[in-house]
Amino acid sequence: MSAGWAEVDGLAEGTPKAGDAPDVKLRQRTDAARIIQITFAAGQSMPGHSAPRPIVLLGQRGTVTVEIDGDVVALEPGRAVQIDERVPHSLTAVTAADVTLILVG
Repeated sequence: MSAGWAEVDGLAEGTPKAGDAPDVKLRQRTDAARIIQITFAAGQSMPGHSAPRPIVLLGQRGTVTVEIDGDVVALEPGRAVQIDERVPHSLTAVTAADVTLILVG
């Protein structure tokens, strides 16, 4: 990381772990944000939860459905969803997938 900026690469190249839950890796931490890579095998899920700060989910590879307060969004490459703090949401992988989570602040 250089002064004033950081580069994070390889966000669509994760390896899923066995079991029901995806692989979650902290890739970058700064004062402004945390960048987290979530790698899913098809069918893996993250049950309902909420975040203490606003988040942005970026589709990197594959398809993940995101349920937010009763609405369902298909997160695919080139799509993003922003979720305010403390809003319940869950994620389920339709296919093998990588999602980048940015925890703001």
